[in-house]
Amino acid sequence: MKKISSKIIFVIMTCSFIISLGLGSTSTFQSSKIIKKEIHDKLVFMSQSYANEFSHIFKSIEGRTETLSATTFAMFDMKNFKKDKNYIKNYQKTIEPIIDKVARTSDDIQAVYFTINPELTGEVYEIWYADKDGNGTLEKLDPDPDPDDPYIDWFYPDNKEMHWYYAPIQKGRGVWSEPYEETDINKEIISYTEPIVKDGVLIGVVGMDMDIATIKNTIENMKSYDTGYAFLLNEHYDLLIHPSFINGDNLKTIENGNLKSIVEEINQHHSGVVAYQLKGKDKLMSYARLSNGWMLVFTLSIGKIFEPIKNLTFIILVLMVLGIMLSIIIAIIFSNRFSNPLTCAVEQLKYMELGDFTKKIPEKLLNREDDLGTFIKSVNAMQHVIKDLMEKVKDESKPAKNSINFLVDITEQTQTATSQVATAIEQIVINTENEAQNKKFMEEALEKTNERLLEAQRLGHIGNWEWDIVNDKFWLSEEMCHIMGLKPKPLDFTLEMFLKSIHIEDQEIVQKTIADTLKGKGYSIEFRLIDFNGQEKWIYHRGDVIYDEENNPAGLFGISQDITEKKKALNELKKMNDNLKEMVKKEVQESRKKDAVMIYQARHARMGQMIGNIAHQWKQPLNSLNLILSNLKDAYIYDEFSKEYLDSSIYRSKKILNQMSQTIDDFRCFFKPRKAKEKFSIGNTIEFALELLEESIKRNHIEIKMQLLEDVMIYGYSNEFSQVLFNVLNNGKDALIERKIKNKEINIKVYSEKNRAVVEISNNGGCIDEKIMNKIFNPYFTTKSEEKGTGIGLYMSKMIIEEHMNGRICFQNIKEGICCKMIIPNNGVNKDG
Repeated sequence: MKKISSKIIFVIMTCSFIISLGLGSTSTFQSSKIIKKEIHDKLVFMSQSYANEFSHIFKSIEGRTETLSATTFAMFDMKNFKKDKNYIKNYQKTIEPIIDKVARTSDDIQAVYFTINPELTGEVYEIWYADKDGNGTLEKLDPDPDPDDPYIDWFYPDNKEMHWYYAPIQKGRGVWSEPYEETDINKEIISYTEPIVKDGVLIGVVGMDMDIATIKNTIENMKSYDTGYAFLLNEHYDLLIHPSFINGDNLKTIENGNLKSIVEEINQHHSGVVAYQLKGKDKLMSYARLSNGWMLVFTLSIGKIFEPIKNLTFIILVLMVLGIMLSIIIAIIFSNRFSNPLTCAVEQLKYMELGDFTKKIPEKLLNREDDLGTFIKSVNAMQHVIKDLMEKVKDESKPAKNSINFLVDITEQTQTATSQVATAIEQIVINTENEAQNKKFMEEALEKTNERLLEAQRLGHIGNWEWDIVNDKFWLSEEMCHIMGLKPKPLDFTLEMFLKSIHIEDQEIVQKTIADTLKGKGYSIEFRLIDFNGQEKWIYHRGDVIYDEENNPAGLFGISQDITEKKKALNELKKMNDNLKEMVKKEVQESRKKDAVMIYQARHARMGQMIGNIAHQWKQPLNSLNLILSNLKDAYIYDEFSKEYLDSSIYRSKKILNQMSQTIDDFRCFFKPRKAKEKFSIGNTIEFALELLEESIKRNHIEIKMQLLEDVMIYGYSNEFSQVLFNVLNNGKDALIERKIKNKEINIKVYSEKNRAVVEISNNGGCIDEKIMNKIFNPYFTTKSEEKGTGIGLYMSKMIIEEHMNGRICFQNIKEGICCKMIIPNNGVNKDG
């Protein structure tokens, strides 16, 4: 029996250690995981937010530069340039007001300029507006102010100071320069420049400069967790802005090449976080790409940001040690209290087995009121009974010696009974010990469940409460106390105290809600609360009624959740949405400006083609008029002139002039601005488009095959639809001519399908390369030479069909050619396109 207390202590200590170890390990792991994820998400969000901000600035400058490039391209006439020696000067005067307007309406750039290729002219022609005085106003500057250092001598590809000019020429596209010092305005800038090429000839370079100081200051001030720094890389991972290294150093080679593996990893993603080691220190690097291919990077040491995890681990270890020590103390007290009475009873029975009835059980054990006390009293009573029996037998042994055998038998039986009782007691002890262990396990399981509930409430910022209406007393859970800014288990927390803590603007609605709830309605509500530390919080409150036996409201119970962070996040999201709407609005405005330029160019391109067609269609009537006039002259000379001959000649001349006038009217209708929508025949519109191209089609021996299976009526703008047909037919005609197809054919098929009109226009002029099929609707994309195509026709056609007429247009390769398919709803669109 001496081992009972040791066993109890061992069992309790073992269980306590296992539970503490499991809870500590789980808490540490889960907490670390949550904190690490929060850090990761915060770093990625920060990098992406700043990258998007910079990208918006870059895209804005790129869009304006591209618009300026398109304008200068469209206004340059290569034929006049070759004929007229003074053309460049006149061209420069034409372009200058446009650049002046850009300079006056742009407040986020340092300079805007257009430099004409000096190889074309033999001297430098440049329009340059810059903020020389630093007052935000761009004024026109002289590009060649120093006669001792002629500007034209600067123009050679190896001149690093002219990289802004030669870089876009070499790459054949718009490019961003690396930061450089512009000595003329004494500022460090970056430039976006774009080449202008027409008919394979470089016309010049147009560009805009931006002050790098704004971006540099933003990057230098980027902080998170009071540590780390940010820097900027170009697409080749050269450092552009860095607090320690100089511009031009490469991320792959600095720090003895230890960061090369990081470059390989971040090269595969648009944004993310990478963990790495540098000089024996653990670090994190978050990154996000900008729209121009550059990369914004933020790096910081792990030790500082993971300090909360270390502190949490230390606290959990301390709590584990304290818990185990407390368990040992409780085990010793419990084991002594439980095992001492049993040990005493067993020793008493052993003395009784040996015939010693003089030992007394301690009084304090006899005074116990629990089950062990009852058992001890029974052993004590049995001792007195056996002792009295033995004395009585002893008194009667003198006259009755023959009863000795009986006495021996009684003694043996008593000893046997005592032994059985001792065995039974040991079994009771074992059963009691098992019962104690089972009870301990149940208590531990219950305690573990309760701890998990408390942890879940802590993680979710959710507390529960009860309100006793009769006594006006609140019971608050531990997390509810934390939400209210109170110490755990506060005393005398009343409804009045709760209502006073509610924000003054929300008190009325909360009081009304509680009053309605007491009438038998459950409730949920969100309101602001000023906790007892003076902090304003948003609370989600939900409760229901507790009824007494007479079905009267006796109290309320429910839960409360701190949703302050959620509200902040929603507010931030709303701000981001508002900012996004503003950005979209600005981008739409910029896009509309570009569309206006494209439409202008497209109309001029089509007008040029129309004028050519008009010239062809007027050639024959003019010849006929010339013949009539010649015949009149001859008739007069040879005395064949008569009134009848004159009337006949006038009649034929008027007929020819009416035909020429009708041709002009037809072409004028083609360019007439749209008015109201109307129902019109697809068949008639196709015939009109073919008439415009009739002379060119006949001259190039192109056969038109028309299948008008159904003359469908559609709703919209007929002149816009005729422009689409003209673009598609004209492109097909050009393809047949350029590829020198022997039997040139254009097939047109019109039919109706599911309340939609379908127009298919195909030709046998060869297929389109699948690699560029998805680019044919892009603005300025063309497979023709610049003299024959602007790359705007199909872009405008797609806009008219899909945006103005709510339809769809696509191209697909067929045998020996390509087919354009247009699908348009019979009823058109519901709103003005």
